[in-house]
Amino acid sequence: MSIDDPEREKILWKSLDINPIFDKSYLNLAETYRHRKNFEKAVEIATKGVTLPHVMLQLWTQMMNILGDIWFQQGQHDLVDNVCKHVLQRDPVNVQALMNRANVRWSRNDVSAAERDYLEVLRLDPTHSGAHNNLGVVYQQQNRFQESLDMYRKGEKLPGSTSDPAFWNSYGALLCKLQRFEDAISVYQKALAIDPVHKEAAYGLSW
Repeated sequence: MSIDDPEREKILWKSLDINPIFDKSYLNLAETYRHRKNFEKAVEIATKGVTLPHVMLQLWTQMMNILGDIWFQQGQHDLVDNVCKHVLQRDPVNVQALMNRANVRWSRNDVSAAERDYLEVLRLDPTHSGAHNNLGVVYQQQNRFQESLDMYRKGEKLPGSTSDPAFWNSYGALLCKLQRFEDAISVYQKALAIDPVHKEAAYGLSW
């Protein structure tokens, strides 16, 4: 069943009526509500799920990371820090927790710490498109243009990047700084092909 299927949601709730401590149903419901952008409900469900007795570690970390993702979007960085701390204590190589911590550090201008975390993500998962993109921007902000360009060149070969307009927009911004305007136009057009109303890419293309 699709994550959008109302019948799936009913089945998950029914499973909790039968077994109120079935951790997999809490995870699936939290993912469902996050997908629907009902973040309040997703947080409520995930919070209950992570406090279940004898919850499996893998499911616990997934629900904790859902909380981290949502709270980062809401700008609640102290809560995200706390989530990452607890997840990484139990699972030191958890890629999503490392990404969330890196994003918080970057948003706080702790660039060196963010860079270390992004590099660790890529060591664990060399195909992580988000880490390639964010590290490319980090290098760009430090005027480390060749390192940034290398990161985007690697990233553009990954499926996750090719479907992400933010990746192409950041790449286009770098190419503009390098005065490679024809290449920048092509890259911005890729962003707009994915998201025709992407404001930053449209603005970059207007130059």
